[in-house]
Amino acid sequence: MIITKNGDLYIIYIYKSHDIDIFNYDDISFLLKKVFNKLKTKYNLKGLCNVDIYLNDEYGMIMEIKNIDRDLEYFDIKVCFHLDSLFLNEIAYTYNNDYDEIYYYNDKYYTIYNKNIDSNVIYKDVLTIINKGIKIK
Repeated sequence: MIITKNGDLYIIYIYKSHDIDIFNYDDISFLLKKVFNKLKTKYNLKGLCNVDIYLNDEYGMIMEIKNIDRDLEYFDIKVCFHLDSLFLNEIAYTYNNDYDEIYYYNDKYYTIYNKNIDSNVIYKDVLTIINKGIKIK
C-alpha cells in the first residue's frame, strides 16, 4: 500500500497481491478501517470524506480520498466504486515499441496497463484518452 497526499486529496495504491473481495462487506470494512487508521495516525485525518475506489483486475485498486469537512471529530465517509476500471500506462513512445495498443492524447502516449511497465498509472479520464486520442497502433 502506497499513500500520496496532495492538499486534501489522498491517493492510496493497493496492488493486486492483497486478497480483497470487493463484494464482501467485511473485507471492505476491514480495508477502509486499516486505511483510515493509517491516515488518521500519519496525517491527522478526520471529518467528512468522499472515497472513490477504482478497481482493475490486473492492477488491483486505487483509492482516492477527498477530505471535505475537517470540523467533525469522527469519520463519515461516502464510498463510490468504479468497477472494472480501465487503467493506462503513460509511456515514452518510440517506433519499435512492442505494445499492442498505443494512444496519443495531449502530447503524451499511453498504452493499456501492463504490470511490467514502470511508469505512471492513469485511472481517471481513461475513456477520454481512448475516445478523443489518436490510436497509433
